[in-house]
Amino acid sequence: MYIGDTGVMGKSDMAVSFEDNIKKQKCFLCERSAMLLFVDDGYRVQCENCGSFHLSRTMLATMKDNELELLPYLSIYTRQASDRGENVLLNSENWRKIALACKEIPFPVKVHKLLKLAAERSQPGHPAEFDPDSDPPLVDAADRREFQFLFRHLQENNYDWTITLKGKAWEELQAVKTPEPVNTQRSSGFYVDPSRIEDLKSLKHPSFDFSKLIRMCDELNTCYAEECYLAVAMLVRSVLDHVPPIFGCKNFVEVANNYAGAKSFKDSMKNLESSSRKIADSHLHGQIRKSESLPNRTQVNFANDMDVLLAEIVRTLK
Repeated sequence: MYIGDTGVMGKSDMAVSFEDNIKKQKCFLCERSAMLLFVDDGYRVQCENCGSFHLSRTMLATMKDNELELLPYLSIYTRQASDRGENVLLNSENWRKIALACKEIPFPVKVHKLLKLAAERSQPGHPAEFDPDSDPPLVDAADRREFQFLFRHLQENNYDWTITLKGKAWEELQAVKTPEPVNTQRSSGFYVDPSRIEDLKSLKHPSFDFSKLIRMCDELNTCYAEECYLAVAMLVRSVLDHVPPIFGCKNFVEVANNYAGAKSFKDSMKNLESSSRKIADSHLHGQIRKSESLPNRTQVNFANDMDVLLAEIVRTLK
C-alpha cells in the first residue's frame, strides 16, 4: 500500500485520486499545482517540479496500488528530458521500466550531479542557491528528503549547506560551465534505453548468458551520464566484440556483412563496425603525444545504431 498525505491509498482509491488531480489541476507524479490539458488519449502536464510531459490514460488505468511508490522516480526522467527539450511520453508500456532505471541510479552519480549543478549556478567564492522542492529531480533525487540527504553528505565533507565549492572542486568541475549542445537525436537521457535493458533481462537461452551484455549496457548509461566519453567508446567496441555468436558469426565484421537481416539493419551494423570501432581504436591504442583532442558527446554517440543491434538480439531470441 502507498501512504500518502491523505493516509493509506489502495486500488479502489486510485481512480478517485487521479480524477481529483484533474479537477484540482495537480501533477499526477508529485501532486503539486500543475497545468493539465486533455490531449489525444491522455494528458499533457506542465509542472514546475516534473517538467512538461504527456501521460496516457492507459498508464493510469493499469497502474497497481503497490506501484505508486515509483511515481517520484518518474519525475527525475520527465524533468531532465523536458529540460533537454524532448517530447516526453509515459504510457503503460514504458513507465515502469523508466521508473525502475531511475530508482537504481547509484548514489555517487547523484552526489556528482549535485556538485555539477552547484558549479552551474555559482562562481568561485559565491554560494549556489537551491530549491529543495523543485531541484531534486535535477540530481536524480526522488524527493526533498533524499535531496537533503545529499546535502548532508556534502556537509560531512566540509561543504556548507548552501554549497560553496572549494578550489579543488572547481578544478574538477570547471568544464561544467560550458555545457555541450543538447543532442536532439536521442529519445532519452540514456545511451541504452532502459526498456531495452529490461528486454535483455527477460531473455532466456540455453547457449547464452546475457549478464555481461546487460552489465555493459548499464555501464554505458553510467559513463554517458558522467561524460566519461573515452569509456563510452571502449564499451561500445566491447559490445560489438561480445555479441557475434548470437548471430552465428565469429566476429562483428561478419555480422555487418553477412547476417541475413534487413538492409536498414545492415546499414546500422556497418556504421557501428566502420565508424564506432575506428573511433574506439584511436583512443584505445593511441600513444601519448604532444597534443590531444578528447572525444565529446557527439563523437561517441552511436546510441541509435546500438539500439538497432540490441533490438535485433531481442527479436531473434525472444
